[in-house]
Amino acid sequence: MLLDSEPNLPPLIKHFSEKFKQPLHLIKKLGYMDVIDTNYSLPKIIVVGDAGIGKTSLISTLVGLSLPQGLQIPLGLKFEIHSSPCTKLYLGYQYQYESVKEEVSEADLGSKVLAAAKLLPENKTSDVSISLTVMQPYVSDLTIVDLPGINPNLDKYRLKKEFEVLEGYIWAHARYEECAFLIAYRL
Repeated sequence: MLLDSEPNLPPLIKHFSEKFKQPLHLIKKLGYMDVIDTNYSLPKIIVVGDAGIGKTSLISTLVGLSLPQGLQIPLGLKFEIHSSPCTKLYLGYQYQYESVKEEVSEADLGSKVLAAAKLLPENKTSDVSISLTVMQPYVSDLTIVDLPGINPNLDKYRLKKEFEVLEGYIWAHARYEECAFLIAYRL
């Protein structure tokens, strides 16, 4: 259910609320009538670009959450719809072969994500990432992945290694799914 009465929605949520309310309602109605299959999903949005360009700041502004910058590992945000009027956040990551999932508050979000990032291995591999599940009544089935930035000032060998790591992250997050890439760069 998309809410119009909430005046302080983040820009991305407000956009979805305004633009997709009628089409989503129609799709839901047609699904109940067994006219169409409602197993659809929005494309995953993958954000890439140079380090320090403002990728995380852009995402934070769009979704209305204060996300930590400079993680050096992917941060995936998955929006799921639920009936409660308040937002619930769940932080997830792999630590020593165990999956960790904990509820966090918006106030503690930045510090909890940074603490989780410190627990993860320092060697960059495609299977290292942090996920944040955002449960709220506004938008469902939207995933945004904030990939670490590339430092363009590295020497040729280290820059090649950074691109190889980035390629691994892209394959890990884009494989078998429809994706839209948001590429941020300096003008």
